[in-house]
Amino acid sequence: MKKPIVILVALIAISCSKNGGGGCVEPSAFDLSPFTSKSQDQALNEQLVLEYLNEAGENVFENNTYDPNEVTVGTNGQYYQDVVDLYNEETKFLIWINGYSEGKNSYTISLSPTSSKVELLTVYTTVTDFNSCSGPIFAIDSVFYNSEIKSLKEISVGLKKLTITQ
Repeated sequence: MKKPIVILVALIAISCSKNGGGGCVEPSAFDLSPFTSKSQDQALNEQLVLEYLNEAGENVFENNTYDPNEVTVGTNGQYYQDVVDLYNEETKFLIWINGYSEGKNSYTISLSPTSSKVELLTVYTTVTDFNSCSGPIFAIDSVFYNSEIKSLKEISVGLKKLTITQ
C-alpha cells in the first residue's frame, strides 16, 4: 500500500513541475485569437506612460512649468499622486498609467491643483493571456485623449508612450 502512494505523489509532483508548478496553467493555454489581434506570445502587460511637452518641445515637468509632485491621476473614484517618474532614465518625467481591467479604462489627469483643467484619458485593453499564477495579461488596443484617438509610440518592449503637446 505504501508503494502506490509514493508513486502517486511522485507523479503529481512531476506533472505540476511541467506546467509551471503549483498546478498553474501554462501561459497561452487559452486560444484568445477570436477576441484580439494581439500576439498570443505576449508574456507581459503593456504599460502606458504620458509625456507632456510645451510648444517648444520641452517636457513640462523637467522645465518646471508644472510640479511633478502635484500631478493627480484618478480612476474608479480613487486619486493617485506620485505618478510622475523622477528616477528611471527611460521614463523620467513621464506619467505612469496603471490599473487596467479588460475593456474601457477611464482616467482623469490634473497637472496642477490650481488649474481647473482636467484631462480625460480612455484606454481600451484586451486580455491576451491568463495564468492562474500571474493573472491576466493586458494589451493596449487603443487610447483616446480628451475624446480624440491617439497614436502610441513603443519605447521598449511592452512600454508605450503617448506624447501630448500643450
